Amino acid sequence: MTMQTQETTEAGRTLAALEERVRSGDEAVTADQVEQARGLSRFARLRKDAADRKAEQARTAAATRARAEAIDRAEQLLDAHTLDDIAAQYVAARKALESLVAACEARTAAVDEAARMLSIAAVRDAPGRPDVTARWDGSPANSRVETGTVRHVALEPGPVLHCLVRRIADAHPRGLPLDHTYSLARQLVVGPQSSPLDDAIGRLDAAS
Repeated sequence: MTMQTQETTEAGRTLAALEERVRSGDEAVTADQVEQARGLSRFARLRKDAADRKAEQARTAAATRARAEAIDRAEQLLDAHTLDDIAAQYVAARKALESLVAACEARTAAVDEAARMLSIAAVRDAPGRPDVTARWDGSPANSRVETGTVRHVALEPGPVLHCLVRRIADAHPRGLPLDHTYSLARQLVVGPQSSPLDDAIGRLDAAS
């Protein structure tokens, strides 16, 4: 209980007691006493109102400061992770993926051209290097060259990108959610689970 509340309570009790004495016929209580008690009770209530108002103003000021501080912290967090910054990373990733696609297609073209050259009858049937064989039917996706223990086949970018994104999604704690029901990891379950690039990726990962 605050001091102002206690003063108001005591002043109210004093006034009520004097008024009750008057009602009971106590002629010793004067009008001045009643008016003085009423004035003190009214003054005590005013003081309590003032204290309550001051406390409310203090609470409002504290809440205003807390909100301003929270807004400042929130703006700092947002400024540290802007959409423009992420857009720059997106553009860089897109360019990297475009470069990866181009590299895959260049690899496929190289395998196709190598297979075509090695499949020419004059080359295919000539003696020497029996460990080198080729298959070529005019379709780059079917071209194949084997040099010793190494098998060279077309490297379509679709499976490479599919495996790349799927593995990133699989490594994410929530599977890269698309909404409240589906995740990218779940959506990419169907499709190629490996690509001809995997062995080279494994060697690179092991070396790093």
